[in-house]
Amino acid sequence: MPYLAHALFAMVPVPTHAVPTLAVDEAWRLYVNPEFVDSISIRELAAVLIHEACHMVRDHAGRARDLGVAPTERFTWNLCADAEINDDLLNLPLPRQPIVPDLLGLPRHGLAEEYFASRPEDPENCTSDCGSGADGRPRSWDLPTDGHQGEVSPMTAELIRHAVAAEILATPAGQVTPGFRAWALALRGPSVSWKRVLRSKVRNATSAVSGKVDYSYSRPSRRPTFDGIVLPTLRAPSPEVVVVIDTSGSMVSRMDLLEQALGELRGIIRDAGSSDGAVRVVVADAAVHAVQRVWAPSAVELVGGGGTDMGAGIDAARTLVPRPNICVVLTDGYTPWPASPPPFPVVVALLDGGASDPPSWASVVRING
Repeated sequence: MPYLAHALFAMVPVPTHAVPTLAVDEAWRLYVNPEFVDSISIRELAAVLIHEACHMVRDHAGRARDLGVAPTERFTWNLCADAEINDDLLNLPLPRQPIVPDLLGLPRHGLAEEYFASRPEDPENCTSDCGSGADGRPRSWDLPTDGHQGEVSPMTAELIRHAVAAEILATPAGQVTPGFRAWALALRGPSVSWKRVLRSKVRNATSAVSGKVDYSYSRPSRRPTFDGIVLPTLRAPSPEVVVVIDTSGSMVSRMDLLEQALGELRGIIRDAGSSDGAVRVVVADAAVHAVQRVWAPSAVELVGGGGTDMGAGIDAARTLVPRPNICVVLTDGYTPWPASPPPFPVVVALLDGGASDPPSWASVVRING
C-alpha cells in the first residue's frame, strides 16, 4: 500500500510502556510499546502501522466528535472504527484476532457511524484502544501539544489526507481496495455551493419547509411557566433532500465522473443533510439498484453499468417516506427524462458540463470537470 506513505512517514514514533501495543494521538504521534514490537513479525508490525495510519487518514477522532460519542462510548466507537479499517486490510497479517464487521455481526463495507448506530456488543470483552487519534478523547500518555514533539497541525493533517487520496486515485483500480478508493473519491470537495444552489434554485420549497414550525417538548421553552406547566419550544424542520446518482455505463466507464458525483454528494450532505447529518441516496442506471441513507459518500454502493433512465431514480424518490422536498440528480445527461414533473422540485447537476438538456421543469447546474 505505497499510497499510504505520506501518512506513515508523518507519524512520529514515541517509545512508551504506557500503551499495551500501538496507539496514536490527534497530533499524529505514534505511541509504541517496544516489547510488543519485539513479540511480532515485521509483516505483522507493518500491518499494525497501516491500521494506525488509517485512523489518522480517515479522521476517526474528528468524526467521533461530530457524532457526539460520549466518553463512556469510546471503546464501542473504537471497535466500529477498527471494523471500518480492517475491512480493507483483510489480506494483511494483523496480529491477534482483528476486529472486522463479521466478528461484530455487521455488514461489510460500512462506515464507523453506521456500525456505531447498531451498538455492536464487545466480542469477548475486547477493549481495543488505539488512542485519542481514534476517538478524540485525550489519554494519560498523550504528550502535550505545545508545538514540539513532532506533532502534526490540523492544517498539515488535512494536506496529508489529500496527498494520500491523490496517490490512491493515481493507482490502478485493481491495486486499491474498494473502501480506500471510495474514501479517496469522496474526499474531493464539491464544485458547487449546494447551500446557495438549494436556496436559490428551489427557494419556494426550502422556504416552505423552513417556514413550518412544530412544537417539541424535547427541549422545554425558556419562557416562564406557571403552576408547574412546561411549555414546548417551536422548531423548524430541515428540508428532506434526496440525491439520485447516475451509475449507467457512460458514468461507470469514467472514474472522473463518479469522482465528481461523490464530491458533490459530500457537499450536499454537509450543506443540506437532515437533523442527523444523513442524506437519502438513490443509485440508478436504467433501474434502481440501491436506496440508502448515508452519512458520508464512501458508504454509497455504486452499482450499475447498464443503460440510463433517470426517471427510474426520480420515481423511486416519489415512493420514499417522508416524501422529499427536493431531489438532486447527479448525471452526465445521457438519459431520457419523465414527460411530467414529479411533485417536488428537481435540480439536475450535469457533470462535466453535461451532454443533453434536461426538461424545462427542472433547475440545472452545470459542473465542469
